[in-house]
Amino acid sequence: MSRSNSVAGAAALGCLLSLGCGHAAEVWTKAPPDYRKLGVRLLVCKDIPEELICLGLGCAGRQSELISIRSGSGAFSGAVRIDAPPKSFQASFSNNDDDLATLAGASASRAAISPQIAQSILDAPRIKIHDAREAGFSETYSTRGLKRHLQAGDLLCQKP
Repeated sequence: MSRSNSVAGAAALGCLLSLGCGHAAEVWTKAPPDYRKLGVRLLVCKDIPEELICLGLGCAGRQSELISIRSGSGAFSGAVRIDAPPKSFQASFSNNDDDLATLAGASASRAAISPQIAQSILDAPRIKIHDAREAGFSETYSTRGLKRHLQAGDLLCQKP
């Protein structure tokens, strides 16, 4: 995929997820079909001009995953703390997911999460991810719309 196609793919993802198209709401949506083929089930993206910053939930087999997609400074990598009020958890993002990065036209990584973390994310009004590599850096995401898109077993990766 050429660089221009990658950028176009990132812009299309943002627009498809109601970003860069005049909508500022941060709402979880079903992942586009090409992303679902790579195990990404749901996505939420920030409405920041010229940047793609998304968090996803997905499955690798029956393992639940948190997925980071970011242009600019790159996806989360290594140890993070996840706050899903009132609970906090530790997770570790892989260095890079080349297939997802190529599709998104941005850096992408994945973190395996337990069913307890997945359920806590579902139950929380928002989640905050703290990057252990960069003191003070964190991102907060709304969980608005998350429950609406889930079917029984979806979040816990019980269905293909």
